Amino acid sequence: MCTVSYVPLENGFILTSNRDEQSGRPASLLPDFYVTEEGLSLYYPKDPMGKGSWIATSEDERAVCLLNGAFHSHKHQPPYNRSRGLIVLEAFEYETPFDFYRSVDLKGVEPFTVIMVWAGLLFEFRWDGKEKYFLSLPNQPYLWASATLYSDETVALKRNWLQQYLEKTPSPTQEMMVDFHEHGGVADPINGMRITRANGLQTLSITSIQLMDHETTILQNTFTSSLFEDSWSTQFADEQF
Repeated sequence: MCTVSYVPLENGFILTSNRDEQSGRPASLLPDFYVTEEGLSLYYPKDPMGKGSWIATSEDERAVCLLNGAFHSHKHQPPYNRSRGLIVLEAFEYETPFDFYRSVDLKGVEPFTVIMVWAGLLFEFRWDGKEKYFLSLPNQPYLWASATLYSDETVALKRNWLQQYLEKTPSPTQEMMVDFHEHGGVADPINGMRITRANGLQTLSITSIQLMDHETTILQNTFTSSLFEDSWSTQFADEQF
């Protein structure tokens, strides 16, 4: 949930996220379908502690991804009224990203950034603990990194790594983006793409969502077993004929 990239495709996108957490945190459950109380089918890796997720997609071709922190590093001041991972799932309850921005109650929620891909459009939402911020972004490659873990200079460096990678590889596959999130840029256990810091903070997994031609594919690399992969046709698949 701490380094995220978005790469547009001719008929879709690839959204990839590194989950940087303390090594002692319980392992997440493998991605699976869950049905909300409203009857919406979501697909995501579940965090057994917070019961939410840092990345999720829906049967109607939406995707939401979370990063810790907003613009700057903040002081952790629990208790909070709910896990930020639950905000990811709540976002799908709204008709549009703007409805989410306008109506979601975030009082008592720790600061975060959410990336939303909605009806083929890209949005960025930030909550700094006091104010909400909402942007509609052009459909081009982006990279974000958690404000709680990485300085502005490090984020700029990672963005440069992505730019250089895409200049050499203008049409990357999903597998290539997962590999970039593990090996891209310069190997650095503190500020690289995959980290292993002395304080126990490390990249626990890399999860990627690809939507292309009304087909969704999920890849997850946990570094401890073979690459997890699942795919399905979205509810709009029949409309292309």
